[in-house]
Amino acid sequence: MIKQDECIKFSVIIPVYNVELYLNNCLDSVLNQDIEKDQYEIILIDDGSTDGSAKICKKYKSQYKNIIFISQENRGVSAARNRGLMEAKGKYIVFIDSDDYIKVNVLSKLYDKMEKYELDVLAVNSAMHEKKGDLLSFHKAGRFKEKEIITGIDYINMYGYNVSVCVWSYIYRHSFLVQNNIKFVENLFHEDCVWTTYWFPNCRKIGYFNVDFYHRVLSSGSIMRRKNLKKCFDLVTVAELIYEHAEKYKMKESIAIYNALHKYVGFIIWSALRSCVQQGYDIRVLMNKDEIRRCVLKYGKLNKKYWSLFLLIKLKAYRLSEFMIKIIIRMKPIEDIKD
Repeated sequence: MIKQDECIKFSVIIPVYNVELYLNNCLDSVLNQDIEKDQYEIILIDDGSTDGSAKICKKYKSQYKNIIFISQENRGVSAARNRGLMEAKGKYIVFIDSDDYIKVNVLSKLYDKMEKYELDVLAVNSAMHEKKGDLLSFHKAGRFKEKEIITGIDYINMYGYNVSVCVWSYIYRHSFLVQNNIKFVENLFHEDCVWTTYWFPNCRKIGYFNVDFYHRVLSSGSIMRRKNLKKCFDLVTVAELIYEHAEKYKMKESIAIYNALHKYVGFIIWSALRSCVQQGYDIRVLMNKDEIRRCVLKYGKLNKKYWSLFLLIKLKAYRLSEFMIKIIIRMKPIEDIKD
C-alpha cells in the first residue's frame, strides 16, 4: 500500500475503458474544482482500451502534473479500482466512472464536511442524464439526513439496508478503507453490491451532504447496459458472497445487520432472474447449472415478497416463472438493484 500524503486531500480514481466520446467531459469536470491542483490527484487506469481513450489520458497527463496515468491489460473495472487504491496517496477517495462527470467547484466543500465531522464516509446525491444531457432522475444515497452523523450499524437498525450500493454515491476516508482491508472483488459484474456490504456495517461515522455531486450519463457503451448472460450468473455469485459475509453478524447484538443482509440477498436473487428475463434469456439457462439452481433455491427463500415465484422455480415451472416475472416488471418497472 502506498503511503498516504496528508498534503493531498483527494485521490480521484477513474477506471477507463473505451470511453473516448465521454472522457474529455469527465476529466474537465474533475479538473474544474475549487482546490489547487497540487492538493488532489487524478488516477487514470486504462484497462486495455481499444479506442482512443488511452491517447486522451496521455494528452491530459502531459498538461496536468496532478494526473497519474496507468495502463494495464483488460482485467475489469474492479481490478482497475483496486490498482487505483494501491497507488492513491490522498486522504479521501473519490471514485468516478469515465463516462460520467461530477459537479464543478465542489471538492473543497466535501473536504470541509469530512474534516469538520471526522467522517469515514460522506454520502452525496447523484443525477441521471441522457447522452444529450437531459436530466432523467435525481437520487439520494439513502435515508441520510443533512445534520445527522450515524454509524452503519445504527443506520441499519433504523432503516434496514436501504442504501445506494453505487460506489460513486460516497466519498471515503482512505485510512478507513485500509484499516478494514476493503477491496473490490475482481472479475465480477455488480461488484458495487458486495463492496457496500463490506464497508457499510464497519463505518463509525457516515454523514450526508445535500449536493448533486455525481452525474451519471446513460452512454450506449456502458458495460452495465450491454446484453451479457454473465451478469445474471454474477448476481447469484454476489448473493452468495454477501450471504457468507452476513454470517459474521449472526451474533445477537448484530442480528439487525444479519437480517438486513439476508433480505438483500433475497432481493439480489430476484434481480438475477429479472435480469435474465429482461435480456431475453430463458430462465432455464440459469437453472441448467446445478450450482446456480442450488443457490437460487437456497437464497430465494430469503425473499418473502416473491415466495410464489421461487416455489414455481422449485417445481421447475420455468415458463410460468418467466410469465410471472414479466408481469412483475410491468407492475414495477424501476424496481432493480442500483448498480
